[in-house]
Amino acid sequence: MQNQVYGAFANVYIKSDKQIEEVSKVISEGLEMEPMRLENDNEEPYDLQAYMEVFGFEMQLSEVDESKKGLNCEYLLQANTMDSFIEIHQKRMHDLSLWLARYIALKCKLITVVKNSDAGVLFRYDLESYKVVSEEIELL
Repeated sequence: MQNQVYGAFANVYIKSDKQIEEVSKVISEGLEMEPMRLENDNEEPYDLQAYMEVFGFEMQLSEVDESKKGLNCEYLLQANTMDSFIEIHQKRMHDLSLWLARYIALKCKLITVVKNSDAGVLFRYDLESYKVVSEEIELL
């Protein structure tokens, strides 16, 4: 029965000119969750990050590492199911990145990007149609 248990993860990049405190507030309010807690990273360069634990997921919002600036995004939201060490080791993890990116675009009105093999998918909320639109983008 244990071999039938899967975990999940998501990596969603976010385009925003706002500070991390503001972006974390937009996400928390848009997803109707408790505010994310802000803490400095334990490792250098000790950047400010936002954290949340909800429904068995650990979520972390951080500034994008310089090596990933080719996505032209400022933030990365990572989510992982808690206590999934066995599932990670045995590669029993579902990737929810595309779904979460679309959902955040809808609920938070943020521009989100998911790296999908050698391309990217951008989601944004269209204020005229009141729908989330997506487009494939080239990664720099």
